[in-house]
Amino acid sequence: MRIGEAASETGVTVKAIRHYEAVGLLEVLKRDGSYRDFSADDLERLRLIAHCRDLGFGLPEIRQVLQIVADARPSCPDPEAMIDVVDGRLRAINEQIARFQQLSERLEHTSAYLQRRLEAQKA
Repeated sequence: MRIGEAASETGVTVKAIRHYEAVGLLEVLKRDGSYRDFSADDLERLRLIAHCRDLGFGLPEIRQVLQIVADARPSCPDPEAMIDVVDGRLRAINEQIARFQQLSERLEHTSAYLQRRLEAQKA
């Protein structure tokens, strides 16, 4: 299967597939001439990578998920190991939300201050 076909089938861009191969998320793919040869396992791995990216996982977390899945084959991955990864991402998201909330409050305070100054200038 060519890279464009793999991209269409998995919902991952050609550029992303090349990137995932370059950073080691995909094993170096066999080539038939200048074309990559994608196996069913490669496509499944790409789908899992895409799912992880949709959840906001970074490369280290995706590597961890891929390793957990690989270690469990042919069985399903250990739920506890997967929960650890998911909960870690959830904690990071909640911390980010808290930082954004603080920033929002500071910006609202600054905006109100500037609005009062503007009204004072008009008076």
